[in-house]
Amino acid sequence: MGRLPDLVRDSELETHFSPTCDVETVHTYHERSPNVRGKLVARRKHWQRLKKVGGGGFGSVWLENCTEPGQHEPKVRAVKQMEINRWSTRLDYNRELEAIAKFSQESEEHLFIAMEYLQLGDLHSYLQNNPKLPEIEVREVIFQVLDGLNLMHNNEFTHRDLKLNNILIKDGPPNNWWVKIADFGISKRGTPGYMAPELLGFTNRGIPCAVDIWAVGEITFQLLTKQPAFQNYGHLSTYVNDTSNFSYDPLHAIRTTELGIDFILSTMHPEPNQRISARDASNHEWMEQSLPLTIEQGFRYHNSGRETEEVQRAPSPNFG
Repeated sequence: MGRLPDLVRDSELETHFSPTCDVETVHTYHERSPNVRGKLVARRKHWQRLKKVGGGGFGSVWLENCTEPGQHEPKVRAVKQMEINRWSTRLDYNRELEAIAKFSQESEEHLFIAMEYLQLGDLHSYLQNNPKLPEIEVREVIFQVLDGLNLMHNNEFTHRDLKLNNILIKDGPPNNWWVKIADFGISKRGTPGYMAPELLGFTNRGIPCAVDIWAVGEITFQLLTKQPAFQNYGHLSTYVNDTSNFSYDPLHAIRTTELGIDFILSTMHPEPNQRISARDASNHEWMEQSLPLTIEQGFRYHNSGRETEEVQRAPSPNFG
């Protein structure tokens, strides 16, 4: 796999696997002794594999349970397992490891990445089983995604495969949205439907992080409409040649605000160097626009302590 970057190596855990890597993993930590000044003592933590909770072309994700968790330590975690020999010539593991900067260890045949387990799943699954999101909730989700991207881009990381499947839900309705970005830098090409025009050869390549911004626009469009912005590559090509051919109708059908549409267009400009940055997108006027809330959303925001103008403008119930 090559030399690990220092950021990754500093987060590497001393790890021992069961012979088949499918029963138990043991991590060894070295800590200062509370009784003897300066002395290091070894502490071991055992993780038991419970079940497979996901997977894809690059590996599988397993749920593990800590048999003796500490008082302030997680009881469960997700572990991504990838086959090194199968993908090592095509994937850059180090970029994801640098981004996560917390992983266990590699065995002779597999790479294991330990992650926080988010049992609510991802936005793709959520959208399949629920109605499309109200515009104010879409804005809340996208702001958090942009916040993460801004941090990544400022540190010269590009995700390269941002999509609904890679945005995990830590919390959601009836509480406020809390999402996290996953799968950093594993794919070098992207996923059809989220790929920017320059990745398909429709325009010249520009700044690398612009591909993430295009994906933000596609994600925003899908959260609002539950359909892709472009039905096929032919439709995308038509838009690249004439930007007036954007998919306005689905947005107008749900009465998306003009600022919301302008935000999407600013993230999905055909020319990568003319797309808005993650930082500027976070400061777009849409992020500050007053949007109507349902009664349920109004109570949710109010109870969370978010005293916003939208709460005050929440519509009154219609008792007929």
